[in-house]
Amino acid sequence: MPTRSALRQPLNLSVRQKKSMHRHLTIDFGKIHDTAIKGINRAAVFMGLGVNAADMDDLDNYLLDRDTRFRILPEEVSAETIKGWKQEFRIWVVGCGFRELVDRFCVFMDRLYHACSIVSRSSTPKIQKEFEDLGMDRKIKKINEEFAVSCHYDEHLSTFYPIRNCFVHRLGLVGPRDLKSDKTLNLRWMRFQTVFTTQYGHEQQIPDFLDPKSPSFVTREGGFLGLKWVSAERKFEKGDWIRLNPKELTEILFFARLCAVEYTKSGVGFAKDKGILLKNNAEQSTPADG
Repeated sequence: MPTRSALRQPLNLSVRQKKSMHRHLTIDFGKIHDTAIKGINRAAVFMGLGVNAADMDDLDNYLLDRDTRFRILPEEVSAETIKGWKQEFRIWVVGCGFRELVDRFCVFMDRLYHACSIVSRSSTPKIQKEFEDLGMDRKIKKINEEFAVSCHYDEHLSTFYPIRNCFVHRLGLVGPRDLKSDKTLNLRWMRFQTVFTTQYGHEQQIPDFLDPKSPSFVTREGGFLGLKWVSAERKFEKGDWIRLNPKELTEILFFARLCAVEYTKSGVGFAKDKGILLKNNAEQSTPADG
């Protein structure tokens, strides 16, 4: 896995304009990478603030007294009503975090595709617009087909966009348009699973130590605790509401961060394969003319 400093090294590209003129461009893959990371961090922060607020028993002020005197909601409601609102808010804020992740990752893919198009001398406004109009799953396929830019978990990552579409167009209620020829709408990602391996090499199922609500684990024989990188999946049938919990979205955000690193590394590799110079210091690079 490349270091953050390695991802931030810009690439200098010399583009021939006429017979003797050259235009120097700087492609900063670090900034492209940050597009994805900022979306992931925003989703994590906002989910944390929202979920913690929803879980606070003493938080019951839903009126915007410091912002407006205009009222949409009644001045007073029952404690049971507020409790219901907060439960729905908890669900809503996690769903919004997932949408933030996917929408930001789409922009990241757009900028990565644009950079690769410049490197390959194939960039035009029309081609870029066509790519930007694609969904995230089709972006993943196209950038791989054209530039061999990909990550190890393209198939997992491609399941994100249909889930996002269900949130956007059907409020998260799975319908026929989500299923197409499949019986279920599937969301897949990679996560860490805690495992216990006995001194004789046998793996045992144990509670998830990354879940604060997991029960304690007791063993009668010595062994080793460890983490295993495994595939996770949620399946949604027609009529199901898509409901992700904070732990699942946290795992998804971490997984997306690793995918962003791989995509950036793959993009840098594509540029280097094309003979583009990798500068060690930003001060050495020449900004684009005009």
